[in-house]
Amino acid sequence: MTVFSRFHLLRANTPIETDDTKNGMHIMLAMEKLPAFVVQNDAIEMLNRSDCVAAIRAMIEADILKLPYPEMRLEWQVREAESAQFVGTLLGFKEMEPIHEFVMLKETDKGIEATYSFYFCKSGLGAIYEDKFRITPCIGEWRVEYQKDTNPIIKQMALGPCFLAINMALVLMNMKGIEREVHTFPALNKARVKKGKPSISQYSYLRIGHVYRSDGSTVKYTEGDHRTMPMHVRSAHTRRQHYGKNNEETKLVYIPSCIVNFNPGETPSTPKQRIIKS
Repeated sequence: MTVFSRFHLLRANTPIETDDTKNGMHIMLAMEKLPAFVVQNDAIEMLNRSDCVAAIRAMIEADILKLPYPEMRLEWQVREAESAQFVGTLLGFKEMEPIHEFVMLKETDKGIEATYSFYFCKSGLGAIYEDKFRITPCIGEWRVEYQKDTNPIIKQMALGPCFLAINMALVLMNMKGIEREVHTFPALNKARVKKGKPSISQYSYLRIGHVYRSDGSTVKYTEGDHRTMPMHVRSAHTRRQHYGKNNEETKLVYIPSCIVNFNPGETPSTPKQRIIKS
C-alpha cells in the first residue's frame, strides 16, 4: 500500500521552532495522537470552486457548523506553495520542490484554532510552529485572530493553508462521493522500529470515490479518468421542512453537496453569448 502521509518524516526531520522545546514537543505529540486525514489532490481541486462557500453558508444557516472531530490533523501535498518556497529561498534551495502541508485544527467556543507545519519533500526539511490562528467561518468575511507576536512570514505562510484545511474538514467530509480509506501499516512499522525509524501513524485517506449522474446513479471514480461531461459540484443548501402537529412548525434542513460528473483539471463550460439585434 502506498504511504500518502508524510507526518513521520516531519516528526523525524523537523527542528521545533519555539523558545520552549518542551512545548514544541507537546505540539508534535498532540498532532501525532489526533485523528489524521490525508487529502487526495483531485479532491482539493474542488475546494477552489465557489460551491464550497455556498456549502459553508448553508451549514451556518442550518446551525450545524461543526468540525467532524473536536481536534484533528489534515495534510496534503502541493507542487508549489509560494509562501513556503520563500523560506526555501532563504535556506538556499536552488529550485522549487513539492511541499507537504499539515494543519492541526481544534474547535473552541470562540472559533477554530489552527496550527501550521510544512515539510519539503526532496530536501527533507520541515518546520512546525506553535503560533495559533483563531478562525471563525461566517456568511460574510471570515474573522481571523492571531497572537500579537506572530512572525509576519509565518502569518503569510499559514493563513491560506489554515483556511484550506477548514474547508476540507467542513466541506469534503460532508460531501457525497468522498470516501475515507483507513491506512495502517503493522508489518512496515515493525520493520521500521527494528531499524530505529519512527513508525507511520494510522490515517484516513480522503479521496473521490464516486460521482453522480443526472439520473441519480453513481459511477466509480478513478484518478486520471477523462470523461467528456462537464464537471459540477452540486452545492450544499438548506431546505425549509415542515414538521410537528399539522406540519405547522418549520426548520431548516441541511442538504449536503455531492460530486456530479467531476473531472480534475476541467473547468465548467460557459454558454456562448448571442447578440440579438432588434
